Amino acid sequence: MPAVFADEAEAWAKYDEVIRAEWDSIMDPNDDGPYPGDPDAAQDRIRQAHGAEWSRWELTCHDIEIPAASYRGALIHVCLFALPLQLADGGPITVRLTVRLRKQR
Repeated sequence: MPAVFADEAEAWAKYDEVIRAEWDSIMDPNDDGPYPGDPDAAQDRIRQAHGAEWSRWELTCHDIEIPAASYRGALIHVCLFALPLQLADGGPITVRLTVRLRKQR
C-alpha cells in the first residue's frame, strides 16, 4: 500500500493509522500495553517483540525542484509512505513520481 502525499501532516496521519492497525493485530494489550501514540516508538516495540522483519514501514519526505523554465524552478514537497522493498539481487526498487503542473489562471 505505498502512497505519495503532498501534505506532510496527511502522510504522518496515514503512517500512524497503518502502524496502529499493525499494533492492534499483533501486539497483546495485556503484555504490551496500549498503542504508544507515536508510530516510530510503536514500530520499535513491535520489532523488539516480533523481530526486525516486522513493521518495516518508512515515511520519507523530499523536496523536488522542477527545472522547467515556465515554472521558474518550482519546488514541491512530497512524502512517500511505503515498505522498503528490494529486488531479488538486493538492489533498491526505484519509485518514479510523475508530477503534472498546471498554471493557475
